[in-house]
Amino acid sequence: MLIDSHTHLEMPEYDHDRHEVIQKAHDSGISYIVTVGIDIESCRQAIALAEEFEFIYAILGIHPHNAKDIDETTYSLLRDLTRHEKVCALGEIGLDFFRNLSPRDVQIKRFRELIALARELTLPVVVHDRDAHQEVLTILKVE
Repeated sequence: MLIDSHTHLEMPEYDHDRHEVIQKAHDSGISYIVTVGIDIESCRQAIALAEEFEFIYAILGIHPHNAKDIDETTYSLLRDLTRHEKVCALGEIGLDFFRNLSPRDVQIKRFRELIALARELTLPVVVHDRDAHQEVLTILKVE
């Protein structure tokens, strides 16, 4: 059995051939695909794909690049979305100190909050770590 454990099939880059890519992967022997939402809208789209295809599952989260966009509604929306039966983890959460598209202190704060949310929801996490290895390990040990 082959599982593609980390895709982003909901991203706009696949708008022109998404179904073809999915079918080709499945025809090539991929038994299951896990697609990963990185913000609320892509999380909704990941769930829609999981509903459309029996062999697709979803991971939902806020990517560290988007940590600066988290507001008072984000966590309640994630709570609601993760109730879907085909959601298998919270992610892709973590730190990205390579691009720093969100300030480092904001990334750290949001990473801790998202870990707490995953604990509350009893979901495993999928961690994004780019040029932040020590910080990620420290947070994971504490949280």
